[in-house]
Order: sequence, then structure tokens, then C-alpha cells
Amino acid sequence: LAMYADPYRLYLGGFYTPTQLTNAALTDPQADNDLDGEPNYLEYAFNTRPNDAASVAHFRGGLYVTNILGTNLSYPTVVFPERVDTEAPSYTVEVSNDLLNWRTNQPDIPPETIMVEPAIPNTNGTQSVTVRYHQAVQDGFDRIFLRLRISPP
Repeated sequence: LAMYADPYRLYLGGFYTPTQLTNAALTDPQADNDLDGEPNYLEYAFNTRPNDAASVAHFRGGLYVTNILGTNLSYPTVVFPERVDTEAPSYTVEVSNDLLNWRTNQPDIPPETIMVEPAIPNTNGTQSVTVRYHQAVQDGFDRIFLRLRISPP
């Protein structure tokens, strides 16, 4: 039996036997073993259980409304669970006007997205992160799309 230093494989080891871990169909990052609509890699990233359909992440998008000087402003927003352990993947919120060309925050230029408030700790080793687009939605506002990219640590 081989030893793995891959954080994703180590995570799966908490839910499957060593024999099951040799089954490529069970360990495939794109597989959805519990048929809950979240592939295994998202289960890892959101620290949910890949073999339990009731264990799902609370990822959502919408508008974040804030009141500034008596005016309600609405911002395109995503809220997602982020692992807080040292094996956590990298989480990047990306922005697009056309679903083809995606942008992220870059050094030395104004940010595309802003973290709304401090992350809120959850009880399962994650924290809830809220990220919004830098500009409020207004009449005549062009389409804006947000997505969450999750990459290996």
C-alpha cells in the first residue's frame, strides 16, 4: 500500500478504507460518489463528506445590500465555506462580463472583488467567506458574473 502526501487523498482516507482508495472511480476528483451534485474535489474544498448526500456546502450567490449614507446599494456577491486548515486549497473569486474572459484581483491595480466582512467561523473546520464585486449594481449596469475557482494548495 502506497503512502500519499496529497491533501485530497488524505482527506478521502477519512471516509474510505485503504481498499476503497485504490478504486479510481471512488477517488476521481470529478466523481460524485454520494450523488448530491457536488464532485469529490468540491467536497474536499468545502470540507463536506463525499459519501453522505446530506452533507452539502452552503455556497450561494446573490446581491449583498448595504446602506451607505441613507442609500441602499446592491453588490453581486458570493458566499462560500473555506477550509481553515493547512491542507486547504486556494480559493479565488473571478469576475467576467461575458463568461469567456475572467479577471481576478491583481497587485497595484484597483480590486475586482472585496471581502465584505471578517470570515465567520463554522463548526466543521471551515469559515464562511463573503466576497462582493467592487461596484454596486445600478440602472444600465452591464452584466457581471462571479465564479469561485478552487485550486490545489
